[in-house]
Amino acid sequence: MTEGVQLHVQVPGHPGRPAVGLDLLGPFRLALDGQPIEIRSLKGRALLSVLALEGATSRERLATLLWQREDQRALLSLRNALLAIRRDLGAHQGVLGVDGRHLSLLGPLDSDVSRMAAVSGTDLISLWRGPALQDLTVRDSPPWDEWQDRHAAALTARYVRCLHDAALKAARAGDLRLSERLATHALSVDPLSEEVASHLIHLYATTDRPDAARHLSEQFRREVQPALFTPVQAPSIQITRPAPITLPTPLTSFVGRHQERHLLLEALTAPDTRLVTVYGPGGIGKTRLAAEVARAFAALPGVTGVVHVDLNELSRPGDLAGALAERLGLPPSRDLWPDLQRHLEQQHALIVLDSFEGALSETPALLNLLRHSPRLRALVTSRQILGSDAETVLHLGGLSLPDPAATWPAGYGSEAVQLFEQRARQANLAFSLTPELLPLVARVCRDVDGTPLALELAAAWLRYTTLTDLAHALDTDVLALASPHHDPPPRHSSMRAVFEQSWQRLTARGRSALSSLGVFPVSFSSAAALAVTALGPADLQALIDDSMLSFDGRRYRFHPLLRQFVQERLRESPALHRTLMDRHAAYYLDQLGQLSAAASGGLSESLLTFLRAEEGHVLQGVEWSAAQGDYARLPGIVEAIQWDFALRSRVADALTLLRRLLNQVPPQEVRWAHVRAALLTSLGWYEQFVGDLNEAQALCTEALEHARLAGNDLQICRAASGLGEVYFRTGRSWLAVPLFTEAARLAGQDAVRTFRIQANLGAALAFTGQLSEARKTFEATRRALDSGRVNQPMDAVIHAAREGVAAMEALDFTQAVTAFERGLTQAQRIHSEGQMWGLRGWLAAAYVERAQQLGTPEDLLEARRICRAALGHDARCADPIPLALLHGVNGYLAHLVGDTELAGREVRLSLQLALRSGSILGMLWSIPFFVQVVHLTGRHRAVCARIYASSCSDPWTRWHLARHWPEFAQHPHAPDDHTDLASLIAALLAV
Repeated sequence: MTEGVQLHVQVPGHPGRPAVGLDLLGPFRLALDGQPIEIRSLKGRALLSVLALEGATSRERLATLLWQREDQRALLSLRNALLAIRRDLGAHQGVLGVDGRHLSLLGPLDSDVSRMAAVSGTDLISLWRGPALQDLTVRDSPPWDEWQDRHAAALTARYVRCLHDAALKAARAGDLRLSERLATHALSVDPLSEEVASHLIHLYATTDRPDAARHLSEQFRREVQPALFTPVQAPSIQITRPAPITLPTPLTSFVGRHQERHLLLEALTAPDTRLVTVYGPGGIGKTRLAAEVARAFAALPGVTGVVHVDLNELSRPGDLAGALAERLGLPPSRDLWPDLQRHLEQQHALIVLDSFEGALSETPALLNLLRHSPRLRALVTSRQILGSDAETVLHLGGLSLPDPAATWPAGYGSEAVQLFEQRARQANLAFSLTPELLPLVARVCRDVDGTPLALELAAAWLRYTTLTDLAHALDTDVLALASPHHDPPPRHSSMRAVFEQSWQRLTARGRSALSSLGVFPVSFSSAAALAVTALGPADLQALIDDSMLSFDGRRYRFHPLLRQFVQERLRESPALHRTLMDRHAAYYLDQLGQLSAAASGGLSESLLTFLRAEEGHVLQGVEWSAAQGDYARLPGIVEAIQWDFALRSRVADALTLLRRLLNQVPPQEVRWAHVRAALLTSLGWYEQFVGDLNEAQALCTEALEHARLAGNDLQICRAASGLGEVYFRTGRSWLAVPLFTEAARLAGQDAVRTFRIQANLGAALAFTGQLSEARKTFEATRRALDSGRVNQPMDAVIHAAREGVAAMEALDFTQAVTAFERGLTQAQRIHSEGQMWGLRGWLAAAYVERAQQLGTPEDLLEARRICRAALGHDARCADPIPLALLHGVNGYLAHLVGDTELAGREVRLSLQLALRSGSILGMLWSIPFFVQVVHLTGRHRAVCARIYASSCSDPWTRWHLARHWPEFAQHPHAPDDHTDLASLIAALLAV
């Protein structure tokens, strides 16, 4: 019954019934819809507690519990108690249900008891306000006393179990401080909990507090359970405690590994775990970790000894039994393994076998020793796993690294940084880690991927060189990192020596497989390994067992330092290297080309997933193919790379890559003209968004020439569309319309590409005042979206943006707000940072216009919210147009609240941003806010009259100018094709 106690959640019943809050851990507390209710009767509180814990209960049982009898007098007392409860409940008495013989609570029931399993951490601790059911003692009723004791014990046990589970979960997640807090609280609630006490002892031992572990162990054994942890000894066997000096004495501090230490200690004290292997590549810190865990194990109660054997010191693997016997003080014998069994069969001991990869043949003997010694544990470190069913394995990686974006002091908290600092101070006491040096130290830590030996080797050189020179040297060749000391063991003299030793241990098949995998620059899938290197699952498994490869459940990866070593080995076979690099490029670039073609040059979900997972492979394949003069695959993949980099706001990276590739493609060879056209178009597309529109126009014009020379319709379509976008952004929409029209014709049956071009065409038509044609175009694109023929999220965002722009030009600001909101929501869903910026700027402008048109102040609040959120991070936006819009809107909003100085500064900044970028479109879209904020003079009027008449001017801007100077609208619009709008904007600012 104590384990089966449950809180009965009531059926909600009538929707108007209040929520019942009932807390039983500590003093009784009742609330209805969050409002506290006082139940004055002690038996009334007890009655409600029964209903909460047991659900619907008969009157007879309640009478027996609370009045110790079932006669009419007890039932009458129950009736009086119910009347008193109803009086206290007042208007909420409907939560107490009465249906003849049974009583129950109605309405949704929430209780601290039910929340136990739902909360964690400090919230779980705060549930406990004192002993369960503590103030519900009913006089002269033994049945109630029994009921209260039983349920209080069950609730307490359940609460302690939740705390213990949460403490274990926190420890496994590496939050040892929270784990200790939860366990300490659990032990205060239930001092008799052996599980909690054991966990807390482990925590103390893991976190370098052996004295606290020993004190708690002795206190628990002496005061609570004297027999706890006492080893079972056979009376006929004399136990010899192994000498405590068998653990090596460290000469340097141990840093970090709190989570790994806890996991290992927890495994070694689990009843069903006898053999634990810590495996990983050389230099990763297996030996030091095992020694620290062994020291913590030795502090546990009942442990009779810890024996450490360094197998590197053995002359041959068969000496293991002799080394163990020597450390245990056993005399020489011909039958050492049976002697060891007899000596250890009753010992609660740990044997630590370091560097076991050289003694794997001794695995059967070790397992047999464990089989005959039921309380013996073995902790093994190895570069290879033992391959036994009895083995529990921990793969050890590098120390935790600082987040690339972390600054002081957060970056100092990583284990790798702390180890480097400590060893650097050993090498040079004058070294001091400062906020200025942290980026360089973090760079060193990342270069070696947190490998402890590499960090120690690097830090030791600070006696002879500067941190800057050290970081530069590691960038050049991290494997050359060698010890400047005179006493390192040969296997740890340098990182190259570490990997060379592991390499020599592999079979010929293993070395061949490992070097072949050097073709992969980053993590890879089993399908890729098979396609590129012809290696199957068995080959990969063997390398994992040898700690040369790791697997995270989906992909395989090398340690970065080991990858460099393996790549060197692969390059030693030039023919094999070239063959594998060709296969690698073909495998990844062909997949990317097929996905890009299926997405019509856009970004489908499958293409985006592929690029995010395989970017390192794609870039290596692109670079290799270009270096070999094989450019055939570039046109099929350049659009996918273009869109993906833009989606993640990596404009600078994209420009660098595209320019490097363009410089490699021979300009004089006509057969590669379509390749140059593809690269030039993508470069032009990017140049639009970093502000150099003149360069963008030159690139797209050249791209169109190369595409026409090659006669490649797809590249003509891309280049024409790209040049059309440049003209659109420079305010020459009348030049953009025919280019978009040609591009749409060449797109042919490609529904997705046609859709994108038509979305741009619709916006360009709106800017030239052809609003009815723009509406027809957007009706066609809307049908394409609704039909499902176009279903990429990115395309839906593009369409929403263009549709919103056209609505602004048509002065339909409600439609514009709807379109921009839809686009922004979709852009946020796919994390398209670049598109989000443009939509934020447009949406803020549309809110302001709608507020002026409809008198809706809430729209102004929305515009202010967008500006405040966006302009706080404007450095992340490379596109000047949305920035110009946001500053213009911000200036107008400041004007509304009377901040004249800020308003003038912001609207002028808006125009200046657009002017500096050469974006005619940005200039035009900033004018409406400028003319609403600045005190306009006759000189302003003269300049604005020429802007109004300019062929660049759009309907929205002209509408605003005409609102200030109505006489502009009285004359027919006669575009001046030769107007230099930039000089007019400069003149406007000069006034």
